Amino acid sequence: MSNSFSGKDAYKLLIKGAQLVDVRSVSEFAQGTLPNAINLSLQVIMNAKDILD
Repeated sequence: MSNSFSGKDAYKLLIKGAQLVDVRSVSEFAQGTLPNAINLSLQVIMNAKDILD
């Protein structure tokens, strides 16, 4: 099994309706992001480790 994930792989998933999650900080996200991306910062994800599987 390969651990690499190409831009082509991402494109295929996005075409199928995958949600793009930008894990940068809110201020970094505000400086610019890809279309239709949502911001869920890595810090927020790490703080939710007790409720996420």
